[in-house]
Amino acid sequence: MNKLKLFLVLIPLFLLLAFTKGINANDEYYVISLDQTIDAGAQNFIHRTIDEAISKNAKYYVIVMNTFGGYSVHMDNIIKKLQEGEAKGLTIITLVAPVGAHATSAGAFIAMASTKIYMVKGTSIGSATPVGGALDEETKRKIISAFAKYMESLAEARNRNKTAAAEMVTLGKSYTAEEAYRLGLIDKVLNSTSISGALNEIGAKNVNVVYPDYVSRFLSFLSDPTVLTFIGLIATFALIAGLYAQSEILIAAGIVGWILTFIGYSVVPVFIGAILLIIIGAILLAIELKIGEGLGAIPAGIFIALGFLLFYIPITPPDIKPGELPNIHFFQIGISQYSIAAVIAVLTMIGGLYLHKITQTIKKRGKVYDISLILNKIGYAVTEISPDNPGVVNVEAEEWTAESDSYIPKGSKVKVVEVKGNVLKVKKLEE
Repeated sequence: MNKLKLFLVLIPLFLLLAFTKGINANDEYYVISLDQTIDAGAQNFIHRTIDEAISKNAKYYVIVMNTFGGYSVHMDNIIKKLQEGEAKGLTIITLVAPVGAHATSAGAFIAMASTKIYMVKGTSIGSATPVGGALDEETKRKIISAFAKYMESLAEARNRNKTAAAEMVTLGKSYTAEEAYRLGLIDKVLNSTSISGALNEIGAKNVNVVYPDYVSRFLSFLSDPTVLTFIGLIATFALIAGLYAQSEILIAAGIVGWILTFIGYSVVPVFIGAILLIIIGAILLAIELKIGEGLGAIPAGIFIALGFLLFYIPITPPDIKPGELPNIHFFQIGISQYSIAAVIAVLTMIGGLYLHKITQTIKKRGKVYDISLILNKIGYAVTEISPDNPGVVNVEAEEWTAESDSYIPKGSKVKVVEVKGNVLKVKKLEE
C-alpha cells in the first residue's frame, strides 16, 4: 500500500519534470521557414524574427532554408542582422530541408554566415555566381572576385573550406549534402528527409515554425520586377491622366504607385514610404472636404490603411543607453492587423463622406446670407425701428440688426434695401 502511494506521488512529479523539460527545449529554439526569394520581404522577415528570438531569450535561431537566391543588397543586410543576433548570444543554424531544397546563390552566402549548417540528404548548396546583367567582362570579373572574397571570409570565419566555398562563386559549383560535408563546408548531413524529422534530429523538438507575416509577404510581392514594372507603368499613366483631367484622385494614385515602386526597389525605406502614404491619404481627404465631390475619401482611406500596414512592423524594444534617447518603434498588439487596417479604411471613408456632406451643407447655408442674396429679401420687424434707434428684423429665419430712415412699428413687414457689413437697412412695406 505504501509503495502504491509512493508510486502515485512520483508519477505527477515525473510528468511535471518531463513537461517542464519539453517547455525549456522549445523555448531554446526559434525556428523560421525561409522558403522564398531573398528579397525585401525576406530581409524584413529575418530582421523581425531575430529581434523576437532575442526578446524571448532563445539560444538557437534556426533557418529552414529553401531558396534559389535573390538580391545581393538584401542578402548582405540579412547576414549583418544574423551577425548582430549572434553577437547577442544566438547560435544561428541554417537547415537545408526537406529533400529537394536548395541553398542557392544568395542562400549559400546566408548559410555560410551561419554558426552551423545542417543539410538533409537530397539537398544542395552553391551556384553563387552573381548575375549583373549587361556588363563588360572586366566589370564582371571584378564583381565575381569581390563576391568570392566575401564568401571566403564567411567560410574562413567558421573554419570551413574557403577554397570550396569560393568555387561556388568563381566556378558556380553546387554540392550535394554529402559532398558539402566531405569538403568541410557544412557541419552535418542529417538522416531525416522531412523538416520535422530534421528539427528533431538537431534537438528542436515540438517547436512552432514561424512563417513570413503580411508585411514580409507584401514586400516580397513588391520586389517582383514584373509587379514593379506594372505598378510603375500604371502610376505613370495615372499621373498623366490626373494632370490632364485635373483630378486629384488620379494624381494621388499615381504618386502612391511610384512610392510603392520605390519601396520595391529599396530606393525608399518602408518606414518613410508608410509615412508618405498616410500623408498623401490625409492630404487627399482634406482636398476632398474642401473642393471635391466626396469620392476622394475612398482612395484616401485605402492609402492611409496601406500606410498603416507598411508602418506596422513589430520589433523588440530598443536598448536604452545612458545619455541617449531610444529609437521609437511599433510593437505587436493583440488584434489582427488586417482588422485594424480595414477599420481605419472604412472609418476614413465614412468619416470623409460625412464631413464632406457637412461641409457642402455649410457652404450652401452660407450662400443664403451672402450680401448679394440678402438684398431685396422680405422679413418683419422684431422690434420698433426709428432713424435714431436701430432695431432688430427677421429675414430668412435669421435675426439681424437693422436701421431705417423712417419709423417702423414692431411686426411690420420690411424689405432689405441696403447691407452695411452686418447691419441691414430696411424700409416698411405697405400692407
